[in-house]
Amino acid sequence: MIIVFENISIANVVIHEVFKRGPNREIVDPIFGDQTIVLDAEAMTALRDRLIKALGQSSRCIEMDLHSEGAGSGVDLAKRLLDAGENFAMASREVALKLAGAQTRQDLPGGIVVVLTGTAGVPAKRFVCKLKAEPHNGFTRVANAGVISLQFLRDLILTPQTRLYKIGCFVELDQHSPANRPLSENWKAFIYDETMSTSNKLSAANYFYDGFLGLKFPQNGATRTKEFHDHTKEFIKALDVSPERKNDLLNALVTYLKVDQSPSIESPRVS
Repeated sequence: MIIVFENISIANVVIHEVFKRGPNREIVDPIFGDQTIVLDAEAMTALRDRLIKALGQSSRCIEMDLHSEGAGSGVDLAKRLLDAGENFAMASREVALKLAGAQTRQDLPGGIVVVLTGTAGVPAKRFVCKLKAEPHNGFTRVANAGVISLQFLRDLILTPQTRLYKIGCFVELDQHSPANRPLSENWKAFIYDETMSTSNKLSAANYFYDGFLGLKFPQNGATRTKEFHDHTKEFIKALDVSPERKNDLLNALVTYLKVDQSPSIESPRVS
């Protein structure tokens, strides 16, 4: 089934804030929004347009497979959020906690977490979006008594030109699906990540789509190569060797993948 991100209607919006890891790589407690926020018509239209542009019209959006679907997984949380009713704001706190836990590296910045539900397409399908937006600074034009000047603004998010946000979207295919039906048969998942390039969809942030959302790329030769690269890179980084030796090993890994032109990395067969 093709999911078309048009005719989007947003029902609930909650925001939280997560932070980069502390000096000892400890998790810094998120700041939680305690209620759904009400957007005026102009703001709601702008948010809806951002979603349509990112999920429906962008080369940086890709459909993903579910990596996990058990209790506490990204898709399980999406299902619970759709059914949370008046407890939506409280239930959405788990999204912020999950993102804070997934950001294991100290160089990963904090940001605003936007959790929203709504419907999209015809006929309408329910969806949940989990969005991370990194604040940035900018200017706005100010006109006063015929004089035009600039006003500096801090902590801007989701401006049209910014590349500092990522989106995970879970779409429910059948609202009345039997309770015992596997979630993987009733949900589709998508990510939008500005770090992805048109020619290389596999450059999306691993911590976001895997650790946070519980997703994986559809399996083919390219994705197996990326998994090999990511796991080997993390293994090298964890080695108890000098920084120089780590750099040598990382460079050797890149060289190996560039030189080896086979379409995929296959596991050896055991006879």
